[in-house]
Amino acid sequence: MAIFSFGVALISWPLAKYVGVKFDVMDYPNQRKIHTAPTLCTGGLLILLGYLSGLSLCWTCAYPLHPSIMLSIILLFILGILGDKYQYGVILRLIIHAAIACIPVFVYGLVINNTGLFVIPWFLQAAFTIFAIVGVINAFNIIDGMNGLASGLGITMALALGALSFFKGDEEIFILATLLAGTLSGFMILNLSGKIFMGDSGSYQTGFLIAVLSIMLAVRNPDISPFAFFLFVLVPIFDTLFAVWRRLKLKRSPFKADKRHLHHILARRYQSKTKAVIVIVSLQAGLALFALLFYGQTYALLGGAVLSFVFLRRLWFRRIKIGKLAL
Repeated sequence: MAIFSFGVALISWPLAKYVGVKFDVMDYPNQRKIHTAPTLCTGGLLILLGYLSGLSLCWTCAYPLHPSIMLSIILLFILGILGDKYQYGVILRLIIHAAIACIPVFVYGLVINNTGLFVIPWFLQAAFTIFAIVGVINAFNIIDGMNGLASGLGITMALALGALSFFKGDEEIFILATLLAGTLSGFMILNLSGKIFMGDSGSYQTGFLIAVLSIMLAVRNPDISPFAFFLFVLVPIFDTLFAVWRRLKLKRSPFKADKRHLHHILARRYQSKTKAVIVIVSLQAGLALFALLFYGQTYALLGGAVLSFVFLRRLWFRRIKIGKLAL
């Protein structure tokens, strides 16, 4: 099924090109962007078609995706396409994200009730879950700044979810996670060639699915620490939180975009976007592997998260040498 999703995402390129050109869903260069030519911004269509086509094969098995989650994916795709075309405000976007996140929370009953350190009071569980989903959606959107970066991170996280669900015997999450990895792989081939960007529509869907599948797996397997899933998405979360902290420290709006994200810094340092993407995805893969090895040990995972934040902050400021390797 993952191979089928991969193929559909890949061959949907002509349709994505038609939609992008016909409706002018393009990303145009400006002083904040690193690309130099107008580029299609309809990668979310490839992801939507690839993922839904893979799911269509599941209707005859025991594991179709819940309708509330499918509806959320479609709404996020529409929201993202409109955002790429009309560029509406951040506050409005966050409000709509929260409204869409309410669908799986209140319709499907998907809530986080335990952090691994303490039980969340019942009256805060829904709000905390919505906050977590919206946070991951926007973290993916923010880190989507270079070809292969968001898709590479998404594939890494989906494979980590697939591996953990396989180990726990959760066939449904395994299928849904590997479908996402296959879909993103098909998109990534076109993205690395510079033909198309993921766009808001793609990053919203990817972040949402990573968040929802993580919560589903955590709820079904209480012996898995929620901090394992936090490590699965730690690099985008760090980049988002550090950007907010950095802008507030400079007395700027936390929503004002800049070119000082981790991928921007590393690309300038290495004078190579490719090297920057490889380093960031490799770091996230290492964190995911650590989380897989210690998935049930909250304090070990918490310690790993703290050390990772320190490491990434220092990496942002200066080159780090590990043996003969200079990051």
